[in-house]
Amino acid sequence: MLKKKENNNTTMPRKAKTKVSLTIDSGLMEWIDKQIGDFVFQSRSHAIEQAVYKLKKEMEKEKE
Repeated sequence: MLKKKENNNTTMPRKAKTKVSLTIDSGLMEWIDKQIGDFVFQSRSHAIEQAVYKLKKEMEKEKE
């Protein structure tokens, strides 16, 4: 039997995805790729999506 993963507000809710293109510092890209190699993120998209989500949550908290 599979356990349902608890949502502790650190992961994004699943929704439809929109394809985007971006330019990023090469040093940041190398760091992201290392994190993917270390199984921290599943992909570049996953890393950037999680970073933006975390920033969004922090900015929303500051407004409170």
